[in-house]
Amino acid sequence: MEEPIVFKSLKLELEPGTYYWCTCPDNHELVIVDKTHTACDPLEFEITEQRLRSYCTCKQTLTPPFCDATHKEINERNAMKEG
Repeated sequence: MEEPIVFKSLKLELEPGTYYWCTCPDNHELVIVDKTHTACDPLEFEITEQRLRSYCTCKQTLTPPFCDATHKEINERNAMKEG
């Protein structure tokens, strides 16, 4: 049996500019992509101020592209299935 993925946020400090967040539901390693990414329809977002932010890797956030800690609930559910 495969080990469940343990999700966590990815902390990045991006400079002001336009970025694209990968929305591929099965790709938890790609977060920031360029506009040529064709595996999904990336979400375009604007950063106006450089500061450290948490970006979602579980792709279930209600505040894309930013992490809202939904991954903690997912990790908890996955752990209960294993236990």
